[in-house]
Amino acid sequence: MVGVVPFRIDSTFSFPFNFPFTEEGILRFAPNDSGIYVIKNATACLYVGESAAIDAALLEHLRSKSEVSACIRRGNPTEFSFERCARDVSLVRHKQLLAVLKPFCQLPDRSGATAPD
Repeated sequence: MVGVVPFRIDSTFSFPFNFPFTEEGILRFAPNDSGIYVIKNATACLYVGESAAIDAALLEHLRSKSEVSACIRRGNPTEFSFERCARDVSLVRHKQLLAVLKPFCQLPDRSGATAPD
């Protein structure tokens, strides 16, 4: 498994490693560890998540029929990044990334809108 370093907290989309947001990419690269993850396309951050099992959370977004997952899929996601961290740290990091990246599929006024390409 690739050792993943922490995200830099700014809006440059400069993540140390990016992996394909496909079932194969998730199964190959996403850990079954706690931490935070980002799903994005070439131009926008679509979703920032926090989970006890990053791999399971990403697979859920790929397969789920939920509104958030549907928004993510409409945004044509191409890649994901993650940061392994303990639960208490991941909650703080999640809030930091939400504030900076302003993910499209988490904004309450965007429900039902078409995600950006």
